[in-house]
Amino acid sequence: MKSKKFLCTLLAIMFVFASIPFTAFAQSSNDIVKNDALYEELLSTNQLKEVPIENACDSAIKSEVVPYKANKMKNTIQKDYSNSLFNNIDSIFSVDYILNSDLVYEANCNDGSVIGFDNNMNIISYSNFNNDISMKSSTFHNSFNSIDDLKSTYNIDSTYQLSIIDNENYKTYCWEKTDSNNVINPYNSLKVVVDTNTNNIVVFNVFADDPSSEKITLSQDEAIEIALKFNPVFRNVTSCKLAYVKPNFYWNEIDKTYIPANIVRLTYDIIIDDIYEVNVDAETGEIISGSVTKKNDCGAYAYDAFKYATESKNLAATGFLGLGYNTANWYVGKGATLTSKVKSFLNGSNSYGFYIDSHGSSTTLQSDQNIIKSSQITGNWHFVFLDACSTAETTGWAKAFKIYGYSKRAFLGWSKTVEVVSAYQFSNYFWHEMCSHSHSTKYVRDTAVWAANQVPGSGNTPIRFYGDTTYNGRSY
Repeated sequence: MKSKKFLCTLLAIMFVFASIPFTAFAQSSNDIVKNDALYEELLSTNQLKEVPIENACDSAIKSEVVPYKANKMKNTIQKDYSNSLFNNIDSIFSVDYILNSDLVYEANCNDGSVIGFDNNMNIISYSNFNNDISMKSSTFHNSFNSIDDLKSTYNIDSTYQLSIIDNENYKTYCWEKTDSNNVINPYNSLKVVVDTNTNNIVVFNVFADDPSSEKITLSQDEAIEIALKFNPVFRNVTSCKLAYVKPNFYWNEIDKTYIPANIVRLTYDIIIDDIYEVNVDAETGEIISGSVTKKNDCGAYAYDAFKYATESKNLAATGFLGLGYNTANWYVGKGATLTSKVKSFLNGSNSYGFYIDSHGSSTTLQSDQNIIKSSQITGNWHFVFLDACSTAETTGWAKAFKIYGYSKRAFLGWSKTVEVVSAYQFSNYFWHEMCSHSHSTKYVRDTAVWAANQVPGSGNTPIRFYGDTTYNGRSY
């Protein structure tokens, strides 16, 4: 009797378990993937904000400081920098760049230079593309005569790793802080651009954000497991390394795009299928950041599947409008419909300006399996920006648009692969600056160099320019 009763009880238990859906068990194994503690905290404290629908010519990002306050600030600057450094300040502005919350004020000087300050009036940026004025004779004399002066001022020592990138007439030096595990923190860095024709420093930016946590409680294998379980599309891990990032919660919600929060976290930076980037917090196991590479071979991912696609398109559309172009023909879509619309626009005899955010290579633009080849381009174009991987790896696209070798024409593209987050950050700075030219950036090439230098990290905004270096981008 007892054995029969036990058997009945066992069968009942098995029946109950059999009636539970398999997904209930699968969910429990994925609990760590659903860790949203930091996400919820940043949302509730308003530290995580959605990316606004951008207008490149929005003048609200800068407002001039009232005279009495400006004079008080000038006195503070003079006290902190004991020389004639700022005798030539024309005006001081409060600024609100959505991607750089550390930059609070900018001073415009009568030699054309623009100097940026944080909330404590520490200098964190400089730009001057006036090639007739060297840094030694400019507003910065006696303080920043050379790269060595900058390194000394910002305490760049042996714990910073140097990388150097050559791009035609400009050379970029980037020192990035490394921790005890030799992990690079791009948000604690110094980036300097030198005009190789004059040896003048034309741009520098200081980033001074230390990580809020350097703890590692997860193994690499655990982080990879979390990443792969997150999305059924994810297949094979291409690479995995420790990296510092600012959380953008790229993968949390399909229809929401966030400005990176102003904290730095140590993560496992996992590349999957050579396309997807997933950042797993090394301490908590939370997926806090990510991106997608705009590679030509990921044709299954459509143009409008890119986060920041609408925002980037709007930036370009209003940017072109501010430069005098008619921007009626703009579309966010995918597949054959997008390809058809783009081809129709590119065949227009009155079309002179063009921007696209898509997959790409040195010879193709791609949405889904639909391809536009550089050999199909006709007409004479004035200003083209192909926001797609490797479109400036060679001169092929610039020649196809009849820009290379012509005056008053400009072509921009990426010299290698680029991720959508970095590309959007570049576009945000680039189009705003094209409308305002508020950092003495008179020309398209100068503006691109300046914008690339605003994005932390070395080599993640590999913009390349072909065309007339003295063209300002305006319609004619």
